[in-house]
Amino acid sequence: MEEVPADDAQIGQLARAQAREGPGNRGDLERDYRGLRKRARQRHRERTPAAAELEDARVCGKARLAKQRDDVGDLRALRREGDDPGAGMEAEDRGRDGSDEAKQGKGEDVDHRSGPLGYGRHSKGSRGRAATLPTLRRKARCAIDAFMRILEQLLGGRDFARTHPAAGQMANFAYLLGDAAAGECLLVDPAWDIRGLLQIVEDRGLRLRGAIATHAHADHVGGRLFGIGIEGLSRLLELAPEARVWVHDADAEELVKLTGVDPNRLERVHHRDTLSMGETQLEFLHTPGHTPGAMCVKAGDALLTGDTLFVGECGRIDLPRSEPLKMWESLNRTLALLPDETVVYPGHLYGPAPTSTIGQEKRSNPNLNVSFDEWRSVLGA
Repeated sequence: MEEVPADDAQIGQLARAQAREGPGNRGDLERDYRGLRKRARQRHRERTPAAAELEDARVCGKARLAKQRDDVGDLRALRREGDDPGAGMEAEDRGRDGSDEAKQGKGEDVDHRSGPLGYGRHSKGSRGRAATLPTLRRKARCAIDAFMRILEQLLGGRDFARTHPAAGQMANFAYLLGDAAAGECLLVDPAWDIRGLLQIVEDRGLRLRGAIATHAHADHVGGRLFGIGIEGLSRLLELAPEARVWVHDADAEELVKLTGVDPNRLERVHHRDTLSMGETQLEFLHTPGHTPGAMCVKAGDALLTGDTLFVGECGRIDLPRSEPLKMWESLNRTLALLPDETVVYPGHLYGPAPTSTIGQEKRSNPNLNVSFDEWRSVLGA
């Protein structure tokens, strides 16, 4: 995948000219700068619809992050003043639950519509049901998690590793996954260009806590692939001395062998283990098949699938450590059971779009909702 056609040389010339000329011609220089960037983005947009979609997502992500920071400041101010609406809702709910239980014990009807939101069950004889307070709280919790969560999809050869000859061809996605309230983040599958990825973290004003390896393959964690040296976790831990690496226990030894990282800096996780970053809760799902320790990372309604599930495809099962039966089980007995609205963020741009949903994949991906015998016969596994 070719580099975004931004003419950095021209932009550098403008910056030097601005320094020489001083503030007098700043307006003209800034207009020239904006014009160069606009034309660069337009040329990039005209390449393919997929590239345009990714560019739009990147721009929107930056704007969303800026708004998150402002709103998180407001939320912190509210909490300092003791004005936490969530606590009030829970206290009100406890009082209401007690009175409702007393009414039900006497055989009286309970009508929750008296509340300011009109929540609760409809009165006797009414059709359907309105949302109960626990349901509203769950939805509010999901909304807060999504609001606080930072998730940025970064494409190798475009957002980082622009000069690496193989990064664009491999089309790896790395992810910046963080929490706006805590101001910290993790890099998921950082490889190819560690300084470039760390620069993105710095540009976002976040503190790097560490990295997550979805599986131990060189294009995701560093090492050698087809004779090509790929920098990865060893370089990251060198440049970020306090960082840790979260990896599934079944892939930990292979990761050490590939990258040479210090085993003492690994956090070995298992199925359903969790990790908290501020208001953001991560859950690790063991999805073996592509490798014995392949895993997905769930953050609210977002699912980072590594090389287990792509848009319209699944990861390879013809590699030395792959297990076809395990892959089928991971796809059909773990991922297919997640809510349809779960958003899939794959480890490579191998499909027609950069993201999908579990519901869409169940409808269109031939690797889901299929028996193992049928699946094996189709793939020749």
